[in-house]
Amino acid sequence: MAQYAQVPFLLPGMHTALQDSVKWNSDWEKLTNQFKHVSPAQFVQSSALQLALESDGMDTSMLQYQGFLGSLVALELALAPDTVRYLSGGLQSKWTEADPAVREKHILIGLSNACSIAKNLHDARIYCGRDFQLSRLRANGEIVLEWLTSLVMPANGRKYSDLLDAPNYIPDPVWDAYAEQQKQSGASDSEKLALGTILVLRSKLIFHVVQYTLKSFMGEDLPTYNVPKFSKKRNPQSAAGLQKSDIEAFTKMMLGKSGAKAYVKENKAAWQDRQKDRKEHCTFVGCMKANTGTEKYPRCKKCWENMKREVVYCSTQCQVADWKSNHKQVCGKPLSFDSVSKPKLTRARTPEEKAPIHATEAGLHSPSMTVPSTPPNPPSRAPVIGPAIGNYKRSPLLTTQIERLNRSPQYDYIITGPVHENFIAYPDDEARPRFRKCREKAMTTGDRESIAIMAHFLCWMTIGSEGAIELGTTPNVIVAQLKKEYLFDELHLAVKEMQQRQNMDPFRRP
Repeated sequence: MAQYAQVPFLLPGMHTALQDSVKWNSDWEKLTNQFKHVSPAQFVQSSALQLALESDGMDTSMLQYQGFLGSLVALELALAPDTVRYLSGGLQSKWTEADPAVREKHILIGLSNACSIAKNLHDARIYCGRDFQLSRLRANGEIVLEWLTSLVMPANGRKYSDLLDAPNYIPDPVWDAYAEQQKQSGASDSEKLALGTILVLRSKLIFHVVQYTLKSFMGEDLPTYNVPKFSKKRNPQSAAGLQKSDIEAFTKMMLGKSGAKAYVKENKAAWQDRQKDRKEHCTFVGCMKANTGTEKYPRCKKCWENMKREVVYCSTQCQVADWKSNHKQVCGKPLSFDSVSKPKLTRARTPEEKAPIHATEAGLHSPSMTVPSTPPNPPSRAPVIGPAIGNYKRSPLLTTQIERLNRSPQYDYIITGPVHENFIAYPDDEARPRFRKCREKAMTTGDRESIAIMAHFLCWMTIGSEGAIELGTTPNVIVAQLKKEYLFDELHLAVKEMQQRQNMDPFRRP
């Protein structure tokens, strides 16, 4: 444990990740190898001890943990469209067939950029062990793809729509076993908070690495992120129960006088540099909109007066939504782990809220396929499309399609084109029930004729539609997508047969 206490002072500098990514990564790999025998219990116990010493009774860290949870959920929802696009666009074969040196180049870009988002993400790499060992990721292209697939095929029988209530975590046998052990042991709030924070940051870092790696590999623009700006009350650096003199003495004990001086100077400069890019964020986890500095975010009066807790919102809509789903139970009161560990997003669907999963929809729909001008209503817990029947096994892509349709039941199908996604909703009151009946049979049984009829109808509706053309939703795109979703290689022939049937109909009905 004494050796582990040195870890915070041995971490590679975050500011070097982009300056010299090769050396930075080499330093990280040496460190993780040096501490590979440190157990999850040691990580958690050390972190829990620091939390227990906080002067505000962990209130700061509780609130920050809730923000971590919300940002992880938002990240996973935002990554979902890219994940579907990648999996349906042949990314797997491109990535696995790429030269290992090419994979290494893009993985290093992913690692260095993801770890440069925020200090807590950077330092969370210590919890990832050999996950980011470059030689391992370079040699085995399946690892990154498994992380990507976990976004649309959650572990432990969870559904994709369950993301609205709690995030997915990247599975790991060691951490999963410890988490289960903690559940059975009656852990304290500080221990629960320590483990929860570690698991959230670990998964968030891995998903960001996957995001940056694959965007780099596909030649796409790399995303940028704003880090929340904390007030002095919310800043964990000012909330610890230890005095500044105690921290300085401990640093000197670990690094010596000259080493401590250099460490403090370097970290102060790096911290000041990071502060330049920090922005105030809306507290509501269904929004978390950054304040660009042009407006004032009002704060919750009761939380500030009772707890000196800064809770701010970008709009009345976000304040009302947060009150209904989370804030009512904790407003102006001390926080507990249970009160902040479930950031409910099922009520986060007001027109003003920025729901990440619908970011590609605005104003980009075919005029013949009407889509409401406001975001979808809150999802019903009752599924629109039922479970698979008999021995039928759905593909990961079909499972994702069903989950998204169940979450947004006003849509009839979602087609991922080369330009944008097309959220299709048929206005015809006569045709729509028939299409949905055919869709239900295709999705629950895999019936080939139903798949062909549905594919043909989708193709028929796009022909002559200017909106569909703008979105890149052509018959070839539709058939190619459904081929992969239903594992139906001869679908193009079946659709041609449906067209022949239509040609024989005197009214030319599909």
